[in-house]
Amino acid sequence: MQRKRRGLGTKLLQLFVCGVKRDLLPEAEADVSIQPEVTAAHIGEHIEHSRLLSASKDLIALEHKVYSRTYGKSEAEARRDEMELEELYQRLEKAVCRIVKESIANYNSDLLQQAVEAMTEQEKEDQKYPPERVIPVANKTRPRKWKTMWWDAVKHSVNERIKIREVSSTNNISFTATHLLHLGITFRDDLTHVVSHLRQHYTEDYDVCNTYAGFYFDSFCKHLEILTDFELSDEDTSLILSWVESIYPNEILNCFSVEEGVDVEKLRHLLPSHHIRKLEYNYIINEETTIQEWMQKSLHLEVKMWKENKEPETLNDCFHSELPIDILQMIYSAKDRAGTLSADLSRLLMHTLSPKLADFLKSYKEAFEEFIVQHIQHNYFKSIIMVNINSCQAFREGIETLMNPIYNGCLSTLGDVENAGYEVLLQDLFQNLKSYFKQFSQKNGLCSYQTMEGIIKTTRDYLSRLTMLKETCYKDAVERIHFHLVKEYIARLMRKKVSKKIPDELQSMASQILNNSKLIEDCCSSQGSRADWLNPVIPSLAEIIKLQDTNAIQLEVALLARNFPDITKKHIASILYIKGNLTNAEVRSIQDILDHCERSMDSSCPKLFSYIN
Repeated sequence: MQRKRRGLGTKLLQLFVCGVKRDLLPEAEADVSIQPEVTAAHIGEHIEHSRLLSASKDLIALEHKVYSRTYGKSEAEARRDEMELEELYQRLEKAVCRIVKESIANYNSDLLQQAVEAMTEQEKEDQKYPPERVIPVANKTRPRKWKTMWWDAVKHSVNERIKIREVSSTNNISFTATHLLHLGITFRDDLTHVVSHLRQHYTEDYDVCNTYAGFYFDSFCKHLEILTDFELSDEDTSLILSWVESIYPNEILNCFSVEEGVDVEKLRHLLPSHHIRKLEYNYIINEETTIQEWMQKSLHLEVKMWKENKEPETLNDCFHSELPIDILQMIYSAKDRAGTLSADLSRLLMHTLSPKLADFLKSYKEAFEEFIVQHIQHNYFKSIIMVNINSCQAFREGIETLMNPIYNGCLSTLGDVENAGYEVLLQDLFQNLKSYFKQFSQKNGLCSYQTMEGIIKTTRDYLSRLTMLKETCYKDAVERIHFHLVKEYIARLMRKKVSKKIPDELQSMASQILNNSKLIEDCCSSQGSRADWLNPVIPSLAEIIKLQDTNAIQLEVALLARNFPDITKKHIASILYIKGNLTNAEVRSIQDILDHCERSMDSSCPKLFSYIN
């Protein structure tokens, strides 16, 4: 078959048509591909398959069409289309909210990214309808406020996550402890998830980390306030304070920073200050009551052991009681427990416990004094005295480390107990020494070296019975003995039993007095006496007795008065009586030196002559 030949007109027509196709048809086809017809069914399919960004964009396009002034449909048809549009928006909102809510527990990166981008498109569209702009009459749905919807979704998800549920407590953990643990762990772990995973999907204007943090914080605060409205046990009061003051700021807030998008300064205070003050007040009352009860119980048991017919326990070769350890451990533990909550609470608690400790020590003193009076025939009477002196030292060391001026009263009470103990412990020694000191009152007895040797031997023998005292307490006992020996010897010098006029006799007497002083000093120093301030006094008196020049005597008296400011003219006169070669005028001139020499009258200066009549 032969091809039919085309005419010129046909060829021109083909060229014309080809030109149209080249110039016009591609543009028309492009328009169709860029702006396909948007239908409700198409948008519904996007939503169903989680193509949320596409659904959001198409909804906006459909919204423009439905609310257009040129929308050429009847009123009934337009109303139907508007309802269909709003139903699609509700479906999209529901899908987006579901993904936002589930992003905490069931995180899906792709879905969340779709949801956020869908919201972002809607927010951009809202910006075209600012409050000051006249909105087209036909479209009253803008702004749709998708960000507000997002806030509500986040808040709902947070409340669901942090909601207190009935869970069974394990390991004897209280209801309060269980739920505080739930609140804290949920807050920390969920916010960590927001920072590590969710944050990357949102633009800065969402402030996603602070938004989540704020909702978790508010929910945590509300639950805590509910808990504090109930009558709390001592344990729960302490627990809530621990969370508010320590665990929450240190174990939760410290996990986050401004660099991670969390403004932790806005999340500091879980409870109002008046709630915290109430909790702290109850905490202090609870601690005070508990400690006071334990202190009284401990003292009762201690007194009961004193009365038992057996020797006290020993530790490191010294009599030992657990009472100081128990009492101080209570105080230290309470201080440390409060310190883990806050330094202010710890200081306030110690201020409150101070008078309670003072009251306890007064009760301890009264019990000890009663024991001394009523149980002097106890088989281990002096052993009980020694264990209590040791206990006072332990109390003193523990209380002094607290560095609190309020405890001065406590130390004073301990001093009273120690004085009563040492008085009982040393009274037999001092009674035995009386017969020796009486020999000094006899003529020429002041110079008896043998008498002083007897005193020293008796003292050493007695000290061997006190070795169950702690080292510090033993030295205190030696120091008291040292003071007694010096005081009694000086008292005998001043009895005015001897008066010598011959210088050689006075010098010989002074030399013998120095020998006796050396015996006292050597004995007490070798046993650990710390009363070095006593050593110069007897040699100074011996020097006064030896000197013959009035001016030299005045200088020695001035030096004596500077070292022992409580010495009086009466004491000087008694010493000068031994120097029978002085005139009354010379005696008065020597006494008057006390009116002119420099003497410190500070109450802290040790006193000696005040105890010598």
